Parts: sequence; C-alpha cells; structure tokens
Amino acid sequence: MLPQGSVYGDYKILSTPFQGNYGIVFKALHIPSGKEVALKFTKFPLNRHWYGRFKNENKFLHHLKPHDHIIQAHSHVTHDKTNAYYSMEFLEIGLENYLGSIPSTDTDKPLELFKQVCTGLDHAHSKRIYHRDLHAANIRMDADNAKLVDFGLGKDGLNATNSSVGQIMWFGGAVTTPEAFFHVSDSPSHDEDVRKDVYALGIILLTLFAPSNVAYTLSIRNSMQAYFIANGFTDYNAYLQLNEAQRQAHYTSWLTSLNPNISNSLNVSLADVNLAKNISAIIKKACSADYTARYASVQDVLTDIGRL
Repeated sequence: MLPQGSVYGDYKILSTPFQGNYGIVFKALHIPSGKEVALKFTKFPLNRHWYGRFKNENKFLHHLKPHDHIIQAHSHVTHDKTNAYYSMEFLEIGLENYLGSIPSTDTDKPLELFKQVCTGLDHAHSKRIYHRDLHAANIRMDADNAKLVDFGLGKDGLNATNSSVGQIMWFGGAVTTPEAFFHVSDSPSHDEDVRKDVYALGIILLTLFAPSNVAYTLSIRNSMQAYFIANGFTDYNAYLQLNEAQRQAHYTSWLTSLNPNISNSLNVSLADVNLAKNISAIIKKACSADYTARYASVQDVLTDIGRL
C-alpha cells in the first residue's frame, strides 16, 4: 500500500505493513514530534459500515485512556478522501511471541500477564465497552506489560447500533462463543456481552499454560457446525432469519447434545498438580458452552485467580 521510506502526511513509513482482516498497520515516524508510532489504516475507507467501525475503535481507545493495559491512541481519525487512518502506540512484540521467552517452569509470569489482561478488560467493561475479538494475537507487549489492542469489532453498550449480525463467523476467530454463533439474542444484555469476553479470557488463560492446546475450540466449532448441518442449516444467513425464540431453542437443544468430555481439553498440565487443577477449573468455568454458567464479571475471574 505505502512503500517503506515513503512519507504520508506527517508520517514517514518505517516498515512493511502488518495486515489484519480489516486494518493495515505500519510502523511510522511522526515527523513533527520525532516519535515512532503505529499508523493504522482501514482497508475499507469508502464503506460506511466498516469506516464507522474504524471510527468507533478510535473513539473507544480515546474513551478508555489512559490505562496501563490498553493500547493508547495518539490521534483521531483522518479521512483524506482516499484513506482513513490514525496513530497509536507501536508495540512490536505480540503475546504469543513473548511467551516463548518465559521458562516452562515459570508459572508466576503467565499468571501476572493474565491479571494484566483481565485488568484492561475490566476497565473496558466498566465503561460499557466490550472487546468481542479478544485472543492472543490481539494482546501485545510493552516490555513486560500486556496491552489489549484491536477494538475494531468492539461494542459500546450504550449504542445499540453496533451489532455483529453478519460478522458472527469472523467474530473472535476460532474463539467465537456458542451464544454468538447461535445468535441467541437480538439485543444482547450487558451480562451476555460480558460473558462473551469472559469466554475469550478462558481461552487466553489456556493459551498461557498450554499454548498448543486448540482441541476445545475446534471441538466446539465442529459440534456447532455438525448441529447446523443435521438440522438442515447449510446456509448461515437462512438460520439468521429465524426469530429469537427459535434461535434460543436451537442453542438449548445444542447444549443438551454437547459431549461433556469436550471440556477435558481445557485441562492444563503442570509440575504443581494442585495449581494445574485449580487453573483448569477456572478455564472450564470461563469457557462453559452455556454462557449463564460462566463468570458473571471479570472481577469474579480475578477473585479466583487471586486464590491460587
């Protein structure tokens, strides 16, 4: 998009682009200040829906700052009729790469990182902002400090217009929550939105202690897809035409058919067997397929983590 070394507005491009599903990020130099920043562009500057989400993300970041565990936006969105962009902190190292530097015998550091993620998410929830796309790739490191990034699919609980209908298959990647997949509510409550993010926290905790364990997320997704096919829904859009009561009934039916042994994939293995058992219990509660059985708040997750 922009060649390395080129100048765009007040910025000199210092890297090749980092590309996500909806955005493109460059490491750049803010020429007036001499500071290195991340310059984020939307891939869809002329699409009203996605440009609106891009502006919302920027608005959320300004609303949530300053916070030690949420990335800081520097500027507001600029739209120059060709591109839309804004600048923020540049954080080069992602959580997944950082984990490789932690000795496998060190359990304190992963727990500290998890507390940091929870603290950032709890702050967002206190402002009625829900991330809805939380996974390891959307956590980046500032030295030893974890920060939440990419609120592009975020939701403002005070604004009922930013629905995810039609994007459910993308929402959260492999950690799409069952109630989101089944779209059980046309107007999710604060409680339901919180528990969607709590589900993602459970997967992050699993990632911190069992990085290669993806069996649970794959099993849940395969189970949901098998249910859809068995019930004649080969087209997801056709399913979305059902009314809320019908979708709730399908979700409940799927829950009763779910193999309980799937949750065994959430067990972690550590030299400290008691610690592993307690961490596994937290993960299982956070990742319950039945969202009403999950932790009701991030603070509740932190309480149990504090007991370890």
